[in-house]
Amino acid sequence: YQELTLQGFAVWIRLLVADEKELIGRQRIARMLGYSHSRSDSILRELKLKGYIQFIRGEKPAQPTKIIIKLRAILQGQTNFVNLTR
Repeated sequence: YQELTLQGFAVWIRLLVADEKELIGRQRIARMLGYSHSRSDSILRELKLKGYIQFIRGEKPAQPTKIIIKLRAILQGQTNFVNLTR
């Protein structure tokens, strides 16, 4: 997991356990993460550029952006070894 910053990794893990409703709207996501809107956007941009998440914009201008998680962590076995899967 050297690919992500510490904040990027923490945000990615938080997004993995979030409800689908929580992944709609950048302001809502920033509040959920406890970051300012601009800091949240920069971390989400990092995750997007590295292929961990994808943004889906609303069809209309008033509709909020949705986040789709493209790369998930899967815990396996008693050693809690983490594998990544697409």
